[in-house]
Amino acid sequence: MAVQTHLLDFRTLPTGGDSMSPETYILGLEKLVIEGFYMHENFGKNSIQRIFSDYKSVSLLRGPRESLITLRYYSVQNLVTVTVEYYLENGNPSLLSYEDCKILEAKWSQESTVQKTVKTIPRILRGIPFDIYFPTTDERLLEYDVDEICFDGQSQFQHVQIFHSKSFGKMLVLDDDPNLAESDLIYTDNLMRRGIENYKNSEILILGGGDGALLCELLKENPKNVIMIEIDEMVMSACRKHMGSLCGTVLDLQTTESNNYQILTADCLPTMTQMLDSDIKFDYIFGDLTTIPLTTSESSDQVIHHFLTKVLEISFKLLRKGGKYLTHGPGTSSPQSGAMLEQLIQSQIQLIPGVSVNISKLSAFIPSFTENWNFYTVQLLPATKHSN
Repeated sequence: MAVQTHLLDFRTLPTGGDSMSPETYILGLEKLVIEGFYMHENFGKNSIQRIFSDYKSVSLLRGPRESLITLRYYSVQNLVTVTVEYYLENGNPSLLSYEDCKILEAKWSQESTVQKTVKTIPRILRGIPFDIYFPTTDERLLEYDVDEICFDGQSQFQHVQIFHSKSFGKMLVLDDDPNLAESDLIYTDNLMRRGIENYKNSEILILGGGDGALLCELLKENPKNVIMIEIDEMVMSACRKHMGSLCGTVLDLQTTESNNYQILTADCLPTMTQMLDSDIKFDYIFGDLTTIPLTTSESSDQVIHHFLTKVLEISFKLLRKGGKYLTHGPGTSSPQSGAMLEQLIQSQIQLIPGVSVNISKLSAFIPSFTENWNFYTVQLLPATKHSN
């Protein structure tokens, strides 16, 4: 059960000066729309309300099954937008299919008053029991082919969901932000730079990573020890149950300690501070925290900006000389956010005496994100006399 919304638009020819009144012209547009959709001859009786003057109009038209057609005419641009909205009960056929709209495109394009090709957008579903629309980093809308809700819960920290997508498999979604899907091994491969970095006998710290995918893949590289700090028990519990293809069995231990890895259910900042006080050092630190937008606006995002600043500050202090900090950035379609992250990294590095730094970036297409994603590696090196 959902509200179905269909969107179409086309441009008309100029109205022809004084040869036609605004009322006549707009009624002609209504007739074109109504006959195109429903083939009704007596279209005037379907009109609910018209608001127009000087070729600027909004018409509300009643259609079958309590559907509502909104026809808006923008006179300066000779643009007509048509919105059809109705509620579809389960088991009932759609009032309009995408193919029906394509037929309308062809029909209207042949009309003498239509100047340019008609454009239709596939229907939008509203009021459905689960989300299928998520934005990209530059706020383009994506519709996912979700066919099942595997998990839906509200933890102390965030809204945790796992959907099943026909295209991407099971997907972890945190606060309406797709985090990882079964199709996305390439995400983990690029985050850890598999085949480039040698993790054998290394000591590694993972910040976040509650889906378990990074931990699972790192353990295949024979590290000396891995510590993962994840604040949200619900994320790990849900992924352990529903996303075993990504995390394997590594989340089964929870807060216990195995031969070469440990999972701490804790806030990363105080835990890292304790490690710093204890003079614990790592060869690799992964920032695999939830995707966060960077902004300088005075809002809750400013708090997030401060949080990331502290994460970087302490992480760099926990690294051995020659150690590396690896993290994901935003999508390549949001260069401003990427630049802000790079500036944030640089600002924290400058506070560390006696080191130089090597920063590298790569990008890879992540299937369930349907966009390229940035990944960063920051290596701390002993300063030389030529270092700034």
